[in-house]
Amino acid sequence: MSLKSLIVEATRYARFTMKQSGCLTPMMMAVTDQACSALADNEVANH
Repeated sequence: MSLKSLIVEATRYARFTMKQSGCLTPMMMAVTDQACSALADNEVANH
């Protein structure tokens, strides 16, 4: 997956999440040749 693909996926995720819940938890997205992963801090994600 390229950086451009990661940015497109992050944008899609942010738009979907904002429509569903109205807020977006700070997170980090990582990409490998096999998958895209999203990581968030549990303490931040619960607020």
